[in-house]
Amino acid sequence: MHNSYFLFRILAEELRSCLRGGVISQCFSQQKDELVLQIETAGKTFFIRALLWPAFSCLSFPESFHRAGKNTIDLFEPAIGRRIDDVVTIENDRSFYLLLASGDQLLFKMHGNRSNILWIENGRVKDLFKKQLTTDLDLSVEKLRKDIAYTREAFFQNLHNPARYFVTFDKAVWQYLQAKGFEEKSNNEKWLLFSEVLDRLNNPGFGIAGSKQGVRFTLLNETTTLTFASAVRALTVFHGKWLAEYTFNRTRLKAESHLKSELAATLRRLEQARNSLHELQQQDAYRKYADLLMANLHRVPPGSTEIVIRDFETGEPVAIRLKPELSPQKNAEVYYRKSRNRLIEIQKLEERIAGLSSRHGQLARLLQELSQISQPEALRLFSARLKQHVSGTSPARLPYHEIVFNGFTIRIGRTAKDNDELTLKHAHKNDLWLHARDVPGSHVIVRHLPGKPFPKEVIERAAQLAAWYSKRKTESLCPVMVTEKKYVRKRKGDAPGLVIADRSRTILAEPKP
Repeated sequence: MHNSYFLFRILAEELRSCLRGGVISQCFSQQKDELVLQIETAGKTFFIRALLWPAFSCLSFPESFHRAGKNTIDLFEPAIGRRIDDVVTIENDRSFYLLLASGDQLLFKMHGNRSNILWIENGRVKDLFKKQLTTDLDLSVEKLRKDIAYTREAFFQNLHNPARYFVTFDKAVWQYLQAKGFEEKSNNEKWLLFSEVLDRLNNPGFGIAGSKQGVRFTLLNETTTLTFASAVRALTVFHGKWLAEYTFNRTRLKAESHLKSELAATLRRLEQARNSLHELQQQDAYRKYADLLMANLHRVPPGSTEIVIRDFETGEPVAIRLKPELSPQKNAEVYYRKSRNRLIEIQKLEERIAGLSSRHGQLARLLQELSQISQPEALRLFSARLKQHVSGTSPARLPYHEIVFNGFTIRIGRTAKDNDELTLKHAHKNDLWLHARDVPGSHVIVRHLPGKPFPKEVIERAAQLAAWYSKRKTESLCPVMVTEKKYVRKRKGDAPGLVIADRSRTILAEPKP
């Protein structure tokens, strides 16, 4: 009802009392489909702000308005400097105009998605705010004016389709009548209810109410959240509340859409990673080829490109391709290396799956949290957090990656600089520290569990990792230093990753990822 004819009748009276004699000093736009009119009156500067979006059109009258220094455009220049003689409502239409001393008119046509502002000289439209509405060039005050008789006789004559005749009753009014049981009443009862609503519209209260459909403006003295004595004040507050709710809903919808998109993409990547892992886990042909070659070295002719050997378990023949320039043993080593690379790939896939699963759960929790947000401040804080999780800001990088073996957490440094951070900042004094002896490599930390000694198999597994992530990864056995972290120190000036390990012992380990 914020663009009702009945509202504009009262609005015109209020505007007339404060704008008559005022002079238009500025008319400009700095946002799409928004016009601001500045009027200098004897008492103060008055602003009319018209928002003419296709989905929402509304007037407001802010106390002040700051015009930006750039990206603004002046409009309706012939109106600038003109004095306002009157504010006139067009009979039975959702429009009114400012009548200037020259007789020209600045007309506000508030017709929903076809709302517009027209500059009229000598009864003819000379300029439009929304120039794409070209049919408005043929409009005039006379064409907009409608003759409607609000009498009992006219009501009964149009009872078959009252909405078509009583066009000043907008959709909200007819919904109100339907809610009062208009269709089920007798004709006389319908007239009484119609008359009652008409009387309310002619003597309205200005209210703002909230509903499932959003904030709305009402003239029918319904139960409302806010009521006003002034149409100017009521429209201004409604405009602000509608924009705030629109911004809130738009921001929330954008965040929801983003989260759902990220959730779907994460689920796709997770499914792809799981399928790849399943395929790798189903077979390890490279290891089988290597074992078969090592068991049958004497049967492989020099320079062979392929050999067929029976499988140990099934007895089925297995065709193995060979590099003729390599010895049978070197061919076996090639297949062993490919098998190890496959294990690395499996480990990376498992890490990726764990990360994607964690992200999927995180996104699902964020989406659930978003669904429960109803206040703008809570949404603002949520949006700030969302940037870290979804909008391109990566989480803090850890200087290590870790695995869990027999209940113990094992951490492996990524780079020389990361080794220092892992050992000096992320390890407890009672943790176990391992490193391949006399060669560059990753620091490996086994986290201490209170009351539990480090099992032999856990130490051996950590040593295998220390050997693998070192320059000795290709050797059959690698000496690995083992000590408690409290015996590891770094001297001032030492290169990244270089430390001194006291009270260490050395064990031999086969490099394994």
